[in-house]
Amino acid sequence: MNNEYDDEKERIVIKKVKRIEKINTILLIVLTILMPLLMVSLFIAKYYKLEIEGLLAILVLIVILIIPISMFFRRCPNCGHYFEKYTITFPKYCPKSGIKLK
Repeated sequence: MNNEYDDEKERIVIKKVKRIEKINTILLIVLTILMPLLMVSLFIAKYYKLEIEGLLAILVLIVILIIPISMFFRRCPNCGHYFEKYTITFPKYCPKSGIKLK
């Protein structure tokens, strides 16, 4: 009985980790696209003396917000343990609770 509960809990955690990794991948892609776009926009705005500070401010805000949002998702869905921020993927097991993540 307890083993079935643990297996079900593990499946739920694995499903959550897959969803979190998908969200982190999307955020990374958006960040990768926005950074060069922001740099080119700043160059063009300065060169042509365009008044697009509002749009650029929104792009900067999005870039600034993506990083902490991505770091927020770097937690174990089971116990909330924060994983290292410098790794790209989740570990196979949570170092704190020992539950399988992948």
